[in-house]
Amino acid sequence: MASSPAEHQALAPAPSSPARETLLRAGDRVRRFTGTLLVLPGALWLLVLFFVPLGYVAVYSVATNVDFAVVSFGFDLSNFRQALDTPGLVASTIRAATYALSATLIALVIAYPLAYFIARRGGHYKNFLIVLIMLPFFSSYLIRVFAWVTLLRGEGVVNTALTGLGVLKEPIGFLGTPFAVIIVLAYDYLPFMVLPLYVALERLDPALLEASKDLGATKSVTFAKVTWPLAMPGVVAGLLLVFVPALGDFVTAELVGGVRTQVVGQVVYRQFLSFQNYPLGSALAFLLMGISLLAALLITRILGRESF
Repeated sequence: MASSPAEHQALAPAPSSPARETLLRAGDRVRRFTGTLLVLPGALWLLVLFFVPLGYVAVYSVATNVDFAVVSFGFDLSNFRQALDTPGLVASTIRAATYALSATLIALVIAYPLAYFIARRGGHYKNFLIVLIMLPFFSSYLIRVFAWVTLLRGEGVVNTALTGLGVLKEPIGFLGTPFAVIIVLAYDYLPFMVLPLYVALERLDPALLEASKDLGATKSVTFAKVTWPLAMPGVVAGLLLVFVPALGDFVTAELVGGVRTQVVGQVVYRQFLSFQNYPLGSALAFLLMGISLLAALLITRILGRESF
């Protein structure tokens, strides 16, 4: 049935008026201004606490070390060549990567079932359990490491318990070994693995698991084909959040390790504080940042296709 001219006029879009366009433009300006205000605190935080210190390190990395703690600023790339020739650099870097990778895998093995239990079985206690996971962060990092020193020393809790149970005939020297460094690293960075895994598993649609079960899939098949792939973004995030900081961690190796456990972070640390060779230390720091960036790109390259 044909419509009347009045109906055509009612259905036609209202002509835009100058006042309406002015209001729309004003609304766009308000939204842009609000977005800028929301981004500004984070941008200032990054500028002051990341880019400015990074700029200082960049300036020092191309300066010249004149004497003990005396620097002549200029543009000298010899620091990077000297950094590559630093004794023990390659061995300490490989050692740091090995410790970080081992600690990351241990954290993943522990964190995955823990995060799964909290996400799928936590019920009303989810927030409380997450707070318990984060509870160690309410204390200082050094206090947590020194607590492990107390646990792992010759007359510590671990040796006392194992000898008391008859597992050991005499105490074992855990301190100063790679085992101690890896265990403490895994403990310190475990929450960084649990939280992204919890978020990924908590968002998992239970209907997908039910559908897999209805189709005859076993629990192991459901985990391999449904749960694991859908939680992969959390796995990748956890790997990055644990491996990258563990790679540069030197405090743990300094306190619970020994001469045989020196990592690349300790090499950088000694150039700054022991030898006060700021240009060489800055060049080494940039090399460490490059290694960390390469490791992060490698992780996302290998696992990113399955997760995003």
